Amino acid sequence: MKTLKRSITVLVCLILFTSCTKSIDGEKEDAYIEIREEITYYKGTPFTGEIFENYNNGQLYYKINFKDGKQDGLSEWYYENGQLQYKDNFKDGNRDGLSEFYYENGQLQRKANYKDGELDGLEESYYKNGQLKEKGNYKDGDIID
Repeated sequence: MKTLKRSITVLVCLILFTSCTKSIDGEKEDAYIEIREEITYYKGTPFTGEIFENYNNGQLYYKINFKDGKQDGLSEWYYENGQLQYKDNFKDGNRDGLSEFYYENGQLQRKANYKDGELDGLEESYYKNGQLKEKGNYKDGDIID
């Protein structure tokens, strides 16, 4: 009985949380979106949620997550053919975590790790055929090898 109560409580909390998250079409709502001093506002309030846009052909162009007006979480950009162009992770407005860039053919072009907006960890770049082009290790934005 306790397990069932907990499960129901968790489910209700998840439903409430996801229903509070806004997802807005950046093209249709452009008149209400404003960026001031690196903070994104929607209708005058720092935005929390997802902003997305589609190409004219209906394919997703981008989706960016925000928390209190700053990029926070996963951001993804796509080519018009639907292929992923790049994805970045953000925390409090700064790149934080893995970033990956792709060629239009879907082949990985570059991947790098960031911490607080600075390169931190392994960075690798690749040719269109998938062969490793170069790599380096970074700490606080400085190359260490």
